Amino acid sequence: MNTFELIATLFAFTYVIFQILQKKMMWYLSIVTAVMYLWVYFSNSLFAMAVVQIYLICAGVYGILSWTQSKNNVEAAGGDSRVVYRKFDKKVGVISIALSLAVFFVLQYVLRISHDAHPWMDAALATNTMLATFYTGRQYMVSWIMWFVADVVS
Repeated sequence: MNTFELIATLFAFTYVIFQILQKKMMWYLSIVTAVMYLWVYFSNSLFAMAVVQIYLICAGVYGILSWTQSKNNVEAAGGDSRVVYRKFDKKVGVISIALSLAVFFVLQYVLRISHDAHPWMDAALATNTMLATFYTGRQYMVSWIMWFVADVVS
């Protein structure tokens, strides 16, 4: 691991701390981390993971907007301004899982024809990462379970 990767890892670790504390700053850290890892993956010819980093940058922007809107809604209602996790919306869950399955199958196909050594695992981890990030932005508690699974499998 070179110095640049070490710094990216420290940003990622700090991101997790801010996520635990439910601070919006986590999204800014996630964008910086994704930009840094985009460079790491691209420079090492890991193009699928580089594409995931582009998704994570976009998800970071979505998270900032989503959490800002959520905070504004709570404050307008006269409530506590802490970020709280929402009840899992089954309709969003069904649609997002269906879309994730489609992304998974397309991604594993592309990885398989590009001679990736582990196309199913690579696609599964990438898809889980994208869905977990989306669920984090939606403030669903299930995102924690998904991140745990992704980290253990990785």
